Amino acid sequence: MSLNSDRGFARDWHTNVQPVIKRHGGRPDADWNWPYQIAPLVLFGMSHRRGRIFQLTVGSEQRPAAMIALLSRERWCLDAQNSASFLFFLSTAPPECLIVTNDSGHDVSPKMIGQAALDLAVCIALNECDGRLWLHADPKGSYNLLTWYQHRGTEIVDPITHQTLPGFATGRANDGRYLYFNQNTALRFYNAHAHLR
Repeated sequence: MSLNSDRGFARDWHTNVQPVIKRHGGRPDADWNWPYQIAPLVLFGMSHRRGRIFQLTVGSEQRPAAMIALLSRERWCLDAQNSASFLFFLSTAPPECLIVTNDSGHDVSPKMIGQAALDLAVCIALNECDGRLWLHADPKGSYNLLTWYQHRGTEIVDPITHQTLPGFATGRANDGRYLYFNQNTALRFYNAHAHLR
């Protein structure tokens, strides 16, 4: 797996992967538009929050596997006086987009792409803000998406204690689907995946 920094990767994703995601139906990212909506918002509209976009690729032909949009200078959801990374968008390619030929000449579809993408975000958070990373599990992903993040070690930001979270002019209303890693849980996730890097 490698990281793609070529500017055309958002268009490539939109042309080759996004139509397959849309055909799957029911995915929270089915209608996302990386080159014309997400990239301008993150890179220009959120430049004061150090918006960045990454693409994970697989195989020697660098097949697009995941897209990640991060705000690296967001305020921390539990204490706005501290900085944190905010995982703004994360999308993984469906398995049929990921078939690559391994060293033995067999066609395989890599696994754990979502965890690899989350690992990238955790590594950046550990390097830049002591592991503070938070995100929102899109309601379109239902209970499954929320529990997927929880099974990776995130904790829910208590919607009673933290009703409004940092972000935008008026803040973000906490709907109970905001999750976070702190330094300890980020390190636990990082160490658990060290053998895969």
